[in-house]
Amino acid sequence: MEDRCQTCRAKLPSRAAWCGQCFAPVGPPRASIAAPLTERRGTSGYPATSPVALLEAPPAAPPRAVPVPGRPPGGPDPARSRIGWTTVLVVGAILLGALLLEVVMPLLDSRNRLESDAAMRYGIVLTVLLYALVGSAVLVYLHRTGHRLRWRCGPPWRGVLLGVACGGAAVGLLLILTSAITGHVTTDPRITQLVSDGSVSRILAAVLITVVAAPLVEETLFRGVFAESLRPRGTAAAIAASAFAFAAWHLNPTALRYYALMGVLFGLLYWRRGLFASIAAHATFNGVLTAIAIAGVLGPAHSYSVDGLTLQAPAGWSEVSSPQVGLELTGPSGAALGIAVEPDGNAQPSPGDILARLEQSRGSNPILESADLAGAEQLDLPAGVALDVTSSLGGHPLQIVYLPEPGTMYVITVATEGNVRAEADAPDILRSVRIA
Repeated sequence: MEDRCQTCRAKLPSRAAWCGQCFAPVGPPRASIAAPLTERRGTSGYPATSPVALLEAPPAAPPRAVPVPGRPPGGPDPARSRIGWTTVLVVGAILLGALLLEVVMPLLDSRNRLESDAAMRYGIVLTVLLYALVGSAVLVYLHRTGHRLRWRCGPPWRGVLLGVACGGAAVGLLLILTSAITGHVTTDPRITQLVSDGSVSRILAAVLITVVAAPLVEETLFRGVFAESLRPRGTAAAIAASAFAFAAWHLNPTALRYYALMGVLFGLLYWRRGLFASIAAHATFNGVLTAIAIAGVLGPAHSYSVDGLTLQAPAGWSEVSSPQVGLELTGPSGAALGIAVEPDGNAQPSPGDILARLEQSRGSNPILESADLAGAEQLDLPAGVALDVTSSLGGHPLQIVYLPEPGTMYVITVATEGNVRAEADAPDILRSVRIA
């Protein structure tokens, strides 16, 4: 059998490498005869591997860079860009909080000499405004960057249950430790002061801020956005950085470790189960503290005593752990009641004698300098006859009651700070005073 070209069927000499008529290769490449014609021929109709076709072939194109998913050709790395914008968002949120609560609020107080009750109302409004602005900034960031929140890892109900269990365990441990130190169940003092008024509006505001706004906005910002953007840097770096930012956000230098530890807990939950878990843990933790504060405000009255004097104070008033006087209570919206016990050599001075002594010591007592001694009144209490003097401290009204006993003078000061409930409680507390 003579050898013929598989392309043009021309006769081939023995051991020929090329066909002399069509320049097609001879040998193993002839197995490609079944390939499509467009793959075997050049633009002039010659085989693609023939010398003529090789001369006609266009120059090879320069190698192209391999495209990166999610990154436009020649554009910046989206991961680095996202970290930069996330850092700006987090730092901006912390600075905004410092501006509203540490600059604007004290400025309003210094200019208007706000009483604690009015300052509390301004504080609530500024706090709600802060969460609204930060939440809006997070939504804009998510829309502009295309960042997708990691809500769950596995079934959502598992994340929620894990978060509730961890949040409940954490707040239980906190209550046990604080109760062992103080001797009674204590909660966050800021939450206690927020709900101390006992009104429905204050309680609803406390629940909205601590159980709804704080968990949702803070977990989305510090875990769903900040920690997630740092995922390429590693788990430890992402959780640590988000926990530190979370602690700085609360603007409480004395409790940085406390908030940082809570940030680590929420970060671990987010890493394991997503935002459902961390939000559930945060809401549970804050919710238990808020519920305890509300129960203390709406509970029964408590009895307090100091050096033979006892009194009954309604719920919402609590004893200061380390008072500067014999007994000190704090009440709704920062109201305060203090009792000082002073030795008195007189058997039992009358209200007139007490008034004369106050006139003599007016220059040496700053509180008496602004006291209305001319308008002092006699006050008949179950514990005895007292002298009621109206004064002021820092521009705020102050009531001073001098209750004499043989060899002892009880000085009771009441500052209601403009709170309606405290103003109603003060007469009842004074009427409950008893001397052993």
